[in-house]
Amino acid sequence: MQEYMINDINEEHYQEWVLDSGVSEDIAALNIESLTAEQLNERIKPKNPVKTRGWHCRGVNWRNGQRMGTYYGQSKPNKQHKLSPESTKTAKYLTASGMEPDAIFLAMPDKEHWVKVHNDTAITRVWTEGVKKAGAGLSIGVATIAVTGVWNWGKSGKLAPFVEEWAQPGTHHVIAFDSDYPEKESCRKAIVTFAKLLAAKGCSVSIASWAREYKGMDDFIVAKGSEAFKEVLATSQTVEQWEKQFKKDGENTRIPSANKISQEIAVEYRNKLAFNNEIGGWMRYNADLDGVWSTETDEFIEAIVYQIVVGKGIDNFAHSYISNIVKLLRSQLIERSWNEFSPKNLLPFRNGVLDVRTGKKLPHSPNHRLTWQLPRDYDEAATDWSGISAYLDHFSQGNAAIKDLLLCYSNAVLKGRSDLQKFLHLIGVGGSGKGTFARLVADLIGQENIHSTTLDEWCNNRFESANAYRKRALIFWDEDRQTGKLGKFLSLTGGDLIRAEEKNKKAFQYRYDGMVLVLSNLPIFTGDAASRIKRRVLTVPCNASVPVGQRRDLNAEFQSELVAFTNYVLSIPDNHVTKILSGLTEIAECNLEFWENRIRVDSIAAWVNNAIIYDPIAETPIGVDRNEGCDGSVISTLFGSYNKHCRETGDQAKSNKNFSPDLLELCKSVLGWGVDRKVTKTGKIIRGLRLRVNKLDDHIPTYDYSLMQKVTGGDGSGDGSGDGSQPSHSKEVTGGDGSNTIEPENRESCDENSNSIDSAFYKEVAL
Repeated sequence: MQEYMINDINEEHYQEWVLDSGVSEDIAALNIESLTAEQLNERIKPKNPVKTRGWHCRGVNWRNGQRMGTYYGQSKPNKQHKLSPESTKTAKYLTASGMEPDAIFLAMPDKEHWVKVHNDTAITRVWTEGVKKAGAGLSIGVATIAVTGVWNWGKSGKLAPFVEEWAQPGTHHVIAFDSDYPEKESCRKAIVTFAKLLAAKGCSVSIASWAREYKGMDDFIVAKGSEAFKEVLATSQTVEQWEKQFKKDGENTRIPSANKISQEIAVEYRNKLAFNNEIGGWMRYNADLDGVWSTETDEFIEAIVYQIVVGKGIDNFAHSYISNIVKLLRSQLIERSWNEFSPKNLLPFRNGVLDVRTGKKLPHSPNHRLTWQLPRDYDEAATDWSGISAYLDHFSQGNAAIKDLLLCYSNAVLKGRSDLQKFLHLIGVGGSGKGTFARLVADLIGQENIHSTTLDEWCNNRFESANAYRKRALIFWDEDRQTGKLGKFLSLTGGDLIRAEEKNKKAFQYRYDGMVLVLSNLPIFTGDAASRIKRRVLTVPCNASVPVGQRRDLNAEFQSELVAFTNYVLSIPDNHVTKILSGLTEIAECNLEFWENRIRVDSIAAWVNNAIIYDPIAETPIGVDRNEGCDGSVISTLFGSYNKHCRETGDQAKSNKNFSPDLLELCKSVLGWGVDRKVTKTGKIIRGLRLRVNKLDDHIPTYDYSLMQKVTGGDGSGDGSGDGSQPSHSKEVTGGDGSNTIEPENRESCDENSNSIDSAFYKEVAL
């Protein structure tokens, strides 16, 4: 950029442009020439010579970024200049003698800046008085063009050449001249004339207004900030609305009632502002993203209304006047239910809304009530997602069924398939790609549309649930074993009402309509909630660890394929997604992973796996003696056998009162066995279960071995059945050995020290 800069700026002019008017250093350095009085006189050739130093800005030809001639532009002497020796009339800004009125385009770091803006008719054009104010607008990302005076947009009632070139049909223009127009009828006439000439070219035109204490737009930007000025532009008025503020002589000058003004604003802003009764807060359309409704604080809505009121020429009012207008507006713009279109029907992109049912792209509309947006344009022609596909092949270890499950889950995230009442649990060793898949999901739906949390935070922090409201995905990134209640977590996927509360605000309720993703290195669901989890969880084993030296940032590589990946995922039929995620098609690897996790954290499950056989006609006493068999006698009850297992494995045994209900819940909900509890004259029994007998039952495989046989294609039961899928599970599963115990030296270590070391290692090397 150094080659494109002019002279260094002297300290006085730097202060005026950069510090006092909010112009960026880059833009100031490209446009200001600090000149001597002699140089200024040479440039502008005034009738009365300038006596002081000053600055000059000549602008560029917008077509090529080349500087205009030295006699073009605007100058400002350090002191106000007398127009003639005889006159007392002075001028703050000067233009060269004989220069025809026209627009001035400031130099930008990118020489093609103005061509790009001109070609993009969706960009709003802002017109202002003077080059310094244009510099302030350009510094905050607003396409601001300068004219050297309120009438200098043209001559003899016609637009100047440059101005006319920018009056493209269909473009929107905002006139942001100084705020002193209420006292100057000529200024008002100039604004209206300019607006009508632009409108005659097919442009839409509005007029910006702000508090009179800030004369120029640069003064307002420095005092209030860039976002406040962008809000001024967003709330600019049509010419008809703007002209209403100027009353004719003899009209009543009393301040209009708050009710009257609220009604006017309600009519003008019905598609821009709304009060969401569900959350008890304001929403604003196009505040952050085109086509999206965003939440706003009460204070910011008051600021918006203040600018609107000031723009109407109303002055000398108390703050209560604004507060009353806002309260009245709430009654007129309230929405009892925020009826947002579901992503099953409409999917919002940056360049429009996809009607998922028809495949047609629709324009954005406030009536869609959308509160989110995918962070990319929709392009139906994109097809290449080969890099993502290769990653999913590796992540699923070549198992087509698991890859299909992951793709269907991605579809569910995009379409908000909360009706399936399922969540995805990725579990396995560190460095296996769990984090990569989670980040892929986050990038697919948009980082701003997810909420990251922990199970502990979600279940125990009363303010946390408000953060998930209207989020499309909830991700639990690196979970540890949970011992507390998980009811609030289960409500996420159960379609239950979730209570949400923000500090100092009224609580509200909502049903979460996004998808949930949980990641962990170890089993995390224990206790009573474990069986309830079975109905909701999709467990995916993640064991294809990548060596540390071979890992790379795959998510960065995936960015160019996200559009095509979105297209593919959306092409998956809804009925197929329902079939896969509802579990109508079983995946042997996922079933095995879930059961292995269960027997690692649940002593009853571990005992059932090794010591119990499902037999529909068997009837076995439950028992009450935890010390049964300690004297060498034969164990004949379920509770006695269970306690022997716990003594030999070091597991903590459950009490007698919890043993029977938990066993029945496990058998029915998790294993799908038809068992029931009966009370007889001699005690309580469970029908459908019997104890494994040494040697006699060696031909009957344990439950985990049966699942493993399905993974490897074996029968597991002697019937020759198997799903034929390729093996993807790397864990070794041992079969029953005819005993109902597991020797401590042969079992997988489950002590606390071992788990904590493994967990720390996995966290260190995880992708």
